[in-house]
Amino acid sequence: MSRRIHSSEGFPPELDGDVVQCLEYLGIEWAAEEWRVDGHDIGVNEVEKICEALKLSSTVRRLALGYAYIGTGGTRCVADLIKVNTSLRFIDLTHNSIDTEGIGTLVEVLKTNSTITTLWVGDNEFGTEGVCMLADLLKVNTTLEILRYLSRDVF
Repeated sequence: MSRRIHSSEGFPPELDGDVVQCLEYLGIEWAAEEWRVDGHDIGVNEVEKICEALKLSSTVRRLALGYAYIGTGGTRCVADLIKVNTSLRFIDLTHNSIDTEGIGTLVEVLKTNSTITTLWVGDNEFGTEGVCMLADLLKVNTTLEILRYLSRDVF
């Protein structure tokens, strides 16, 4: 995490100072339509802060968290975000050590979601059982247009 900006200008005043500091450190601009955090090993604590901030955002359409190593705990944070954020359309969770429990949590939320159109979840650790959950999701979610899953480990 080498990028850093030094102004909290543009962030809503109701955001906790730790959240603003995390977003600034990652170089995230509040009004941007895409928040890219991919490639940063941020873990659960930081993804929780990002998701809390996104609960207040109505401008962000794309959230890229690929290779952020958020695991199942971070996936729960993203699932909670999806419940309340209606502006997100694209989420990249590629290569995040998401297990079967984590993908199950995400799938349950997405079954009733009507805003996410693209989801990338390749190279995670949920195996065949998780792939079956994703297949079942596609039977009930008519909004999800692109589900990107690539892995060498399933079959």
